Amino acid sequence: MKVTIKNLDKEFRKLGSIADTSIQKQFRETVDILLDHLVVATPIDTGLARRSWSLKMSNGSAIISHSLPYIDELNRGSSLQAPAFFIEKTALSYGKPKGSILN
Repeated sequence: MKVTIKNLDKEFRKLGSIADTSIQKQFRETVDILLDHLVVATPIDTGLARRSWSLKMSNGSAIISHSLPYIDELNRGSSLQAPAFFIEKTALSYGKPKGSILN
């Protein structure tokens, strides 16, 4: 008996593509949830600090940034509404980072 399987490499590439798409989708959903948690964890006075978070996706990486200069002060605990280092605590709840959390 002889079994011939044709285009197996094509099928594996297709399956790999489906898996990659699924992983990318899950990654994006997780990053969106992390961003939502950062927004909620951010102390609120006027709402500007909460609205100043942004997300940039590029080449399989996610960069969450904040545009206001006083976010460092808030993160150090200057507001009674959030504990010191709320950014790190929120980010670490999603696992160990590959590099530094803040730069």
